[in-house]
Order: sequence, then structure tokens, then C-alpha cells
Amino acid sequence: LNTAIGSGTQSQINAAVNAAIEAIANLNAKAGMAASANGGLAAAITANTSPAAQAQAELANAIATANGVSTTLAGTIVTAQGLNASGQLSGAGQVALVAALAAQTNLANMLTAAQNALGALIAAINSNVGVTGAVATATQAQLNLSTAVSGALKANANLSAAIGTTTTTPTPTTTTGTTTAGTTGSSAVAGFETSPQVSAGSETGTQGATTQTQGQTVAGVQNLPSTSSSQDTSPLVLLGAALMAVGGALLRRPKEQPAV
Repeated sequence: LNTAIGSGTQSQINAAVNAAIEAIANLNAKAGMAASANGGLAAAITANTSPAAQAQAELANAIATANGVSTTLAGTIVTAQGLNASGQLSGAGQVALVAALAAQTNLANMLTAAQNALGALIAAINSNVGVTGAVATATQAQLNLSTAVSGALKANANLSAAIGTTTTTPTPTTTTGTTTAGTTGSSAVAGFETSPQVSAGSETGTQGATTQTQGQTVAGVQNLPSTSSSQDTSPLVLLGAALMAVGGALLRRPKEQPAV
């Protein structure tokens, strides 16, 4: 056809085209037959495959899937443990972490059992000894592994969701309130000294002594401030007040004029 198109006459081109069309029809027919034959062959292979070979392939695929899930779950657990150590994992996250650790342990146990069952099945197939029992063991191991994988996937999803809602715990600041006799409570911070605050109606005590200023007027004379060691009036104070009163009276007494 290409040659006819390049250098042939119109009649030659028409003949080449007709031949190409016929070739295409024949090719399509053969392709259809080949596809049908291929489908039949695949069905025959499946029908003639031994249960042992099928169990081996299915268990191997299940183990590969479980290994991938185990790796993913382990990474999520490491992230959650880091947040938990820094106090940023919520209460729900801590619960999810415990569940994820349990799922991880169960998955690891089922993986080990499945790998052992696969090894035993391969050995049985190669030796043609105990194949039926090995197939049964492999089938059960696959079911157990599938259940463990489902649990691990659920635990990983729950833990991932909890990690998305972390909480930050602020660092507490502690101050100590100290109350002393005769003073109001005040906060004391390490490294600093605070002065006592005297409340209304209270006295400032220094080494057991109370100092108070008293102003008394006796017979029109203002007394000087005095101190007392107690709240009761001391006899000495009373005596001093009496003497001051007498002295004041004498000062006010008119002086006698000398006789002429």
C-alpha cells in the first residue's frame, strides 16, 4: 500500500487499499480468537491450580499487606509517644495510644504466626508431605492476620485523629503566701523580702514589745509621747502624770509679793 501510494497508478492504489482492508479484517478475526483462547487458558490454569498453591499466594499477599500496616502504625505510635512525653497529648489521645499499642502487639503476633505457617506450607508443597494440614494452618493464619490488620488500621485512624487535637499544658508558677502575727497575708517570692502589712486595729510587734504614742492632757498641759510595754496603764505612768499635774498647778500659782 505504501509503495502504491508513493509511485503506483490509481488502479494499483485501489488494489492495495482493498488488500489492506482484507488484512485488517483477518487480523481482527485472529485477535478475537487469540483473546478467547487466552481467556480459556486462564480459566484452565485457575481450575487446575492446587489449593496449596492458592493458599501460598494468598498468605504471602496478606503478609505483605500486614507489614505495610505495621510500619504505618509504628510511625503513628512514635509521634503520639513524643506528644505524650511533652504533655501535649489529650486524654482521648492517651486512650487511643494504649489501644494502638495493643493492636501493634496483636498484629506482630499474627504476623509471626502467618510467616511460620507460610514456611511450613512451602516445605509441605516441596516435599509433598502433610500438604493438607499445612493448607488448613495457612488458611487459618491468613484469617487471623486479616483480623489483626483490620484492628491495626482502626487503631491507627483513631490515634491519628487524636494527634490532630493536641493540648498544651502551661508551666505552673507557684507563689507562697506567708501570714505573720499582727500582719496580713502577703506573697513571698524567692530572693525578695517583703515588709509586713499592718491591718487596721492591729499593733506592730517587734521582739515582743508594743510601741504606741499616747497624747494626754493633764490640767491643760500637753504630755510628751510615752512608751509602754503592754496595753495596760503602768503605775509609773500614772505617777508621772500626777507629778506633772502638780507641777503645772505650781506654775500657775501667782508669786507672792515681798513685804515693803
